[in-house]
Amino acid sequence: MRRAFVNMYERLARDARVRVRPVVEHYARNERDAGLVNVCIRHDVDIRLDRAAEIARYEADLGLRSSWYFLTDTAPYRVWESDIPREIAAMGHEVGVHSDHLYEQLALGRDGLARLREDVQRMAEHARCTVHGICWHGGKHIAAFGANNYDLYKDIDPAQLGLEYHDAVFYHEGTRKWRCDRIISDGENNLRFVPGKPGREIDRAESGADILVVTHPFMMYPLRFPPSVRYPDYPHLSPPRRRTLVMDLKSCIAYNKQYLGEKRTARLRRLVALLERIGMK
Repeated sequence: MRRAFVNMYERLARDARVRVRPVVEHYARNERDAGLVNVCIRHDVDIRLDRAAEIARYEADLGLRSSWYFLTDTAPYRVWESDIPREIAAMGHEVGVHSDHLYEQLALGRDGLARLREDVQRMAEHARCTVHGICWHGGKHIAAFGANNYDLYKDIDPAQLGLEYHDAVFYHEGTRKWRCDRIISDGENNLRFVPGKPGREIDRAESGADILVVTHPFMMYPLRFPPSVRYPDYPHLSPPRRRTLVMDLKSCIAYNKQYLGEKRTARLRRLVALLERIGMK
């Protein structure tokens, strides 16, 4: 696992100021401690189902619990043939559905809400646990239709889907703006270049603070050998766009200017300009 994540987990496990909870407790039920730093960990399993079990076991060994959201029919893995969701639930973690159901409706002509309800029930039976919530899956496959999977159910009460919550719990009412005080992500915050960020964010957090950690298992390991994945033969489905050094540096600058400071940000911008001049991607 990348050092940034090992450092983060070790810090969360040993810091007496921190309490870590899954999404259903932290956001849906608002179980917070005013005297502690409240942290919620969410995992979106886009690819590398095998890595999910490793990470969940590592968290459990540290005494941490998190939330795991699995794709169903559009996944490059066969979740219904795997024991991993059941294993993760048995460790005390939360298991939910990573919704790609508006895509199914637009691309495949299925009833998205009916399919979503079916998958919630099926996942509960498959993982032998209650599925409390879902979160939407993004990518160029749904973007090709000018839509977002969240649009399918954003105005529907979760209870009508057999759920306790959906993505609305993460956002300020009527917006797509995060409710949390701080967010640590392997995507937008690019922990590849800022491994010290989780610790700094925890240090800065005051009692009662709300920190959301959003990760994707395939991003939590060094990509020396990019995984080979096969998607179902549906329109626009394909592996995530391969990251490049310049892309990652630009992402790091875009989302970490405040954390990096003016001098380091300026140095990184000069480095990006140099790499582009010499033809690197």
